[in-house]
Amino acid sequence: MTAPSCPACGESALITRSSRAQTAATREVYGQCKVCGVQLRGLLEWTARLADGLLAPELHQAKLPMSPAAERQRAFDSYRAARRNEPERQLPLGID
Repeated sequence: MTAPSCPACGESALITRSSRAQTAATREVYGQCKVCGVQLRGLLEWTARLADGLLAPELHQAKLPMSPAAERQRAFDSYRAARRNEPERQLPLGID
């Protein structure tokens, strides 16, 4: 992951001083630029799941939706798995 750049000087020299939880999916982050010294406050928020982990989604503290791209991939994988279980649809050629 690349470090975010400083909004004041543009350098990627931000360091996190502290953070605290706002919700299960959001943290308030305090930082400072090592180059120009500006002090900042911002939010880090998780907005969607890209893949399921070991814990069932209904047990998650933060109820995040599955991302649209992950939903499409899941549907495609399900379709491919169903196609593999179908009998072959080719007609016999009748050539012996």
